[in-house]
Amino acid sequence: MGIFISLNKIYSVKKTVALLITICVAQVCFAQNKEALVAKLKNAKQDTAKSNILNELSKDAIKNQSSEGLSFGKQAQVLSEKTDYINGMANAYSNIGYCFLLENNYDSAMYYFNKGILKTTNTKHKSINSELLNRKAAVFYY
Repeated sequence: MGIFISLNKIYSVKKTVALLITICVAQVCFAQNKEALVAKLKNAKQDTAKSNILNELSKDAIKNQSSEGLSFGKQAQVLSEKTDYINGMANAYSNIGYCFLLENNYDSAMYYFNKGILKTTNTKHKSINSELLNRKAAVFYY
């Protein structure tokens, strides 16, 4: 019985160490990806490419800091609306709504999800439309 307990403790320690290493690697990858995207952002023109970079930064930031994800999402929204870039607008609305969902601000989340759904319904943007519909369903779940 004593050997079994000590083997369980060793196995538990190994799992914990593996989890900590995975978290550290993920943080380093996120930081490197963010730095690369920010560098691209500085050189990007005010067009769809910049909107895509801002939306990617927003998605990455949502995983760690909702407020920074919201900031990038709103920047992407403004630029996409200015250039009439539907895919950029829809992704921005999805990211902004998801930030609000994570903050338990369900009314604002629903507002942005609905805005994105209206922009993408009956268009070729089926993938983002389905993402928005799924996120809207998540609001009803909570």
